Amino acid sequence: MNCLVCQGPATDRHHFPRAIGMGRKRKKVGGLIVPLCRVCHTETHAGHHTEVLIEEAPGYWQAVGADWEQTFDTWVSGRRLREVGNEE
Repeated sequence: MNCLVCQGPATDRHHFPRAIGMGRKRKKVGGLIVPLCRVCHTETHAGHHTEVLIEEAPGYWQAVGADWEQTFDTWVSGRRLREVGNEE
């Protein structure tokens, strides 16, 4: 499996679009996962690569048969609302 950002070997699983956060019971947290390499995973936590993941993740989820549309569409809608609010 390849990293969705750089196409290198994926070594990490990244929760996207919603992160889990520290200290949560990870076994109880569902959600969507994308494959990333260690470097891209670290950079993603620093706020990089969001636009690439927005474009690449739906194709990956569709290929693996994940139920992604409602979660992703809700997240993208909220992101757009925040962007509009920051423009004013």
